Amino acid sequence: MTETVVPRIPKWPFLLGDLALLAVAGWIAYESGAPMNVWTGAICLAAVALGAWVCVMPFLREDSAAVRLIEVDSLATSLQQIQNIDEVKSRIIDATAHWQAINDQAAKAAQSAREVTDRMNAQVREFQDFFQRSNDQEKNTLRLEIDKAKRAEGEWLQVMVRTLDYVYALYLAGVRSGKPELTSELSQFQNACRDAARRVGLAPFAPSVGEAFDPRQHQAHEAAAEPQPGTPIGEVLATGYTFQAQLLRRSLVRVTAGDAESGLPVEDSVAAGEGESNLPEGGVQSMPTDDVTARRGEGELPL
Repeated sequence: MTETVVPRIPKWPFLLGDLALLAVAGWIAYESGAPMNVWTGAICLAAVALGAWVCVMPFLREDSAAVRLIEVDSLATSLQQIQNIDEVKSRIIDATAHWQAINDQAAKAAQSAREVTDRMNAQVREFQDFFQRSNDQEKNTLRLEIDKAKRAEGEWLQVMVRTLDYVYALYLAGVRSGKPELTSELSQFQNACRDAARRVGLAPFAPSVGEAFDPRQHQAHEAAAEPQPGTPIGEVLATGYTFQAQLLRRSLVRVTAGDAESGLPVEDSVAAGEGESNLPEGGVQSMPTDDVTARRGEGELPL
């Protein structure tokens, strides 16, 4: 489409007319003298206004022509678009047919996607169920293994504690025998056994004679009432034990001379307590046979 050129009007005649009117207004104002009367001022003002209108008239005409050309171009474009309505209509019909085909294909694709999604969801649920069953089975297996390990560790601790108790009882028997050579040999044997136990975290401890009684670490043997804290310890009957820095058993001590007055040796006095509630076999301080295992299972002692 060719570009329409707006016709240009020569402007110099209008400019000359404007200058002439301005010159007439100036001549009238000069000839009338001062002061100027009303009619003379009105004529001068009319001449100036007429000159201004003559000056802007060509611009107004050009603007009006440009507006008309734009309107003509718009009308021509509208007529051309109206003539192409049939072609646009046929294209719309073709596009509608294609859109219907595309819509049918999209519906089929969506149906296929839903079927695939349903199958995937079913497979995911089956996998989750299988994974959950496997996880539960593995947890049960691990729980059984942990329980077995705890029971084995409790039994091992019980055997070690009993063994060290027997070693300590043997050492006490050597001390009471009054033979320094035997006492020295038994002391070395006991120290070797305790060093081996310390390597796995089991550490025996025993208070000194005359040390203050502490109910958190000491247990009185055959006492009618719990001794007061600070009571001097007269004799150590069984050592206490810690496992991995946690208290496993308190030391069995005697703070009175009750057993010494009974005339029983220390070994017999300890053995006599086996039938009572607070002394197990071998002179071990009051911890039931399965107490170590129970404490391990309850989580009181670390694995």
